[in-house]
Amino acid sequence: MKKLLNRVILPGITLAMLGLTTSAVAEWNNPSDGGPGMGRDSGRMEQMRERHQAAVHDKLKLSTDQEKAWRTFVAKGKELRPQKRPDPLEFAGLTAPQRMEKMLERMREREGRMEEMLGALKTFYAVLTPPQQKIFDDSIPRPGEYRMRRD
Repeated sequence: MKKLLNRVILPGITLAMLGLTTSAVAEWNNPSDGGPGMGRDSGRMEQMRERHQAAVHDKLKLSTDQEKAWRTFVAKGKELRPQKRPDPLEFAGLTAPQRMEKMLERMREREGRMEEMLGALKTFYAVLTPPQQKIFDDSIPRPGEYRMRRD
């Protein structure tokens, strides 16, 4: 009985659990259904973004002249935000070189949006006082910095 348990039943249970886990992860990250995987809950992400912007705005204690620059900066950010991920079916029938061309095209579009955002950022940053610039610098996460914090 012990041999049966060790050779058949336990590996069977292990495989079943692995299958359930794999299935759950695949369902969670399924890009075609817009499920709750990373980046899918755009409403929640937008709320988090708005809360962060409000916290930074409050920390900066902007003057009336600076307020207009802030509104322009925030509006430009919303305008330049990508709307959605590419449809996986769009890439389905393409060859590897064609897929890479599409990815490069999207990367160039993203780079163009970043250039426009940089212009808006520089315009806003120029109206801030040095202490406000320091607050702003400290409030914006740096690349590679993954931190969950409450502002």
